[in-house]
Amino acid sequence: MKERLAMMLPLDDTVISELLRRIAAVAVTDSKAADDLLWEWIGRTPTPDGEERMKRLAKLAPRLVAEEVTRDGWGGESGMWALDRPTGKELSPDESVAAQAVVRHLNGEAGTADEIIDAHVGPHGIQGLWGVGTAALRLLAAELRDQRADEQSDRT
Repeated sequence: MKERLAMMLPLDDTVISELLRRIAAVAVTDSKAADDLLWEWIGRTPTPDGEERMKRLAKLAPRLVAEEVTRDGWGGESGMWALDRPTGKELSPDESVAAQAVVRHLNGEAGTADEIIDAHVGPHGIQGLWGVGTAALRLLAAELRDQRADEQSDRT
């Protein structure tokens, strides 16, 4: 109960970042539970607070992906990062914006990452916030899943 209440209060970026990392970590093994956590935090009905949470999701999640990719031992020497997707499948506009924002964060260009997101959200509104935020959260879950698989293969 206390955890649910904490999720609803106004929080700083550090607390929200930890919440988003937790949601992504849950998504590695249970996407339904992660979806429920995200909806619980955002809110199931439209509110100004929910919109603010979506904005923070859209801006923070790409940064979190970049942080995980560059974490010691995971980023590689070249600093390159690629988005895995099935052959022949194009990225959706939301996925493309999320990936571009991650790359900008990897290059140390946080302001440019935010500008890319803002430019996309402008004409797309709430749907753009949700699309970019959830695409970046899926990227974070995929990165955590890859790290887990790498750790398990290193143990064997």
